[in-house]
Amino acid sequence: MPDFALVAYAKKQKDTDSHISFSRRFINKIRAVIKKLSDKFKKRDVGEWVEKIQLYDDLCVYLVKPPYGIDELSGRNSGKMKELVLEICAKYGIENCALPSRPYEEARRTEEVSRGFYRGGLLYRSLLNNMLEKICAANGMSLFNLDIAVIPGKKAYELYNAVKQLSGNVKYVTAVADEENRNQVEAEIDRIYDEYGLAVGLTTESGSGLNGAHIIINFKEYADSAAGSPGLSLKKSARAKVVNYGGPGAAKAFGGNIVINGVEVALPRKILAGLGNDILVNYGTCEIAEMILLSRLNIVGAGDGDGDMGLFGSGKIENLAYAFLEHGFKISGFTGRHGILRKEDLAIF
Repeated sequence: MPDFALVAYAKKQKDTDSHISFSRRFINKIRAVIKKLSDKFKKRDVGEWVEKIQLYDDLCVYLVKPPYGIDELSGRNSGKMKELVLEICAKYGIENCALPSRPYEEARRTEEVSRGFYRGGLLYRSLLNNMLEKICAANGMSLFNLDIAVIPGKKAYELYNAVKQLSGNVKYVTAVADEENRNQVEAEIDRIYDEYGLAVGLTTESGSGLNGAHIIINFKEYADSAAGSPGLSLKKSARAKVVNYGGPGAAKAFGGNIVINGVEVALPRKILAGLGNDILVNYGTCEIAEMILLSRLNIVGAGDGDGDMGLFGSGKIENLAYAFLEHGFKISGFTGRHGILRKEDLAIF
């Protein structure tokens, strides 16, 4: 089972607070310059920054805490961060290393550091069934009685993956397609019926397809404009919840609806005790849960991009949602446009 590393940048101490005198700020700056000069000529031992944490009997996490702030590991200094990561990975034989979002986005363009994990998106997709069950529980209803509409994106197989997770738990699903991808969607609908016996309706009229739906699962990428968006044609579905996998444009496309963009995860006490609460400054709870579960399931090098089709199709992560519960993780909340959603935001009546 592959171990992995988490790089956590240091909190930058603000020396411009009102309670710090000018002389103290000046002294702090001099000290910082001296430290940088001494570090330049000091032989670096990256082992001083690494803490090995045994999360499970067969899984270790190397918590890497270099003495640098986020600004010192970004922009023009991103090369320094890449050098540190590669040095640490080589020293400890680590194949997968996760970086905080900002330096990650800069370093991932370099082939040597494009390694490891998604940013929680794979787990978010895998928890579709769990999310809908939680919404149903908040409304005192059964998942089987939900009216569900799916808006496919450019990748028609996403419709198949979503319905595959829901099959056996739902009664009926409507696919709301564009004319340009209608044939692809029809092919996926036939495939779903042949494999799971679930009838999926198809329409190209967003009004008839979405009105009356309790849940709208969106995979479509919308431009940052409300023009021509399906939300404009919604009448009865103002209280429908949108589970969004299609990017930030959905916020305006479904302006009158609650849009769910992610999940918050309650980490088991054992995990928090091992990693410490400070790790949450650098990573989201869904990211951390995904890293641990992918490692436990021995799925390495998940990376970014279109790999989700192969991973879902291969059957390697079909049990990801099951492993999520088995390892003691729980969905603690949903994130929307402006942060964590309230319980009353989940009401669909």
